[in-house]
Amino acid sequence: MGTLDLTRQGALLARTLVVSLGAALVALVLGGGLAVLLSFRDLPGRAAWAGAFLVPLLVPPYLWTLAWMRLGLPSHSPGLAALVLGTCWSPLVTWPALLAVNRCPDSQADALRLTRGEAMLWPALLGPVSLPFMLCGALAVFCLATVEYGVPSLLQVDTFALEVFTLLNGYHDLAAAGRASMAPLVLVLVLAFLAARWLMPRVGPLLHPQGGACLKLRLPPGGRLPAFLVALLLALCLVGLPLGILFREADRFPLALWEAGPDILTSLLACSLAAGLALVLGAWLAAGRSLALAGLALVLLAWPPALLGLGWNVWLGGSLLLLPLGLAVRFLPLTLLLLLVAYRMVPVSMDDAARMRPGSLRHRFVQMHWPVWWVGGSLVFALACGELTLGLLLAPPGHATLAVRVFNLNHYGQPDLVAALCLVQVAISLSPMLATSALIAMREAP
Repeated sequence: MGTLDLTRQGALLARTLVVSLGAALVALVLGGGLAVLLSFRDLPGRAAWAGAFLVPLLVPPYLWTLAWMRLGLPSHSPGLAALVLGTCWSPLVTWPALLAVNRCPDSQADALRLTRGEAMLWPALLGPVSLPFMLCGALAVFCLATVEYGVPSLLQVDTFALEVFTLLNGYHDLAAAGRASMAPLVLVLVLAFLAARWLMPRVGPLLHPQGGACLKLRLPPGGRLPAFLVALLLALCLVGLPLGILFREADRFPLALWEAGPDILTSLLACSLAAGLALVLGAWLAAGRSLALAGLALVLLAWPPALLGLGWNVWLGGSLLLLPLGLAVRFLPLTLLLLLVAYRMVPVSMDDAARMRPGSLRHRFVQMHWPVWWVGGSLVFALACGELTLGLLLAPPGHATLAVRVFNLNHYGQPDLVAALCLVQVAISLSPMLATSALIAMREAP
């Protein structure tokens, strides 16, 4: 039995590594390419493309998997699971890279423009500057993919996340689930420690206030149309085609909304509370501006949601606040990282001046960073709406989330209702971010 157990553990570890490392690699390549494309200020429709390429992150990965499965893609494929997860989480690489580009002063590029030309800015300057940020995003993708349950479950790829969930939910064996989770958790911790040792000295300086005008990249002559066509093709492949597949198969919307109405209300309430709690906790932790908190965030991302759900059940079993608390802790790392970056980018002199104002605490940590609060809350809301493991484990008796309802309907074979509810969940997940974008645009309009 021991030999069989070790053999199974080795096979699970190998498949988990294929999925997680593959997802990180796909996200690094695709997200890096999108960052290069979006870094050009004169890209036609740049703001619209930036929003379109954020959609895969806001919509749960298993919804994209359900859409692609309608095309008859093979199951039992760790490579396919890695491709889906890497594609969905590629914005976690794109946006840190764009942050690095925007933090690079234009004065640093002037000499390179004069000596080697505009075309060498990315390979000679911006590539090395943004690479540490992209690797940070890829490391976050690796952590998330290691503990992802929905996509491997749909594609029938046995990973440690499925093993831990089965041991907890099926056999109620806490000891075995703890042993099964140790290997991926130790692996992530070791990688996070080594990556932090290399990345933090390179990322930290760019998070300090920068002087001078921000770098403004321009496409080469004749490059606007090809860049537009590339952006259009990527948007169609990443967003348009999967949503089109779901829309084609969706039917009986009134019946779907009627049956899932209570689940939608449960999701809205739990995810709204989770977003608020995650923002408050993230702001409190990020107030110290310590980059060591980034390591804490990676540890929380790598913690299996199944074990997190079981712990909350033991402490607060039966409470109506169980689900929002679990969701808030699950996605606390995202708000923590966003607010940590925002706080570190404020000059110390400006922060000292803000301390002198009446109500300085609210001004320093909320009013000065209100767009980050809105974006962080919208991001947590969207990701919490798609959290499947905690929805299965922590939902109050007699209640379920919309994610669980979609997953169960797919299991019992009702594709038209599944497709309809998938589109409903897409609309719910995207609505806060769309409202946030509109609010920021109105507040920043002259």
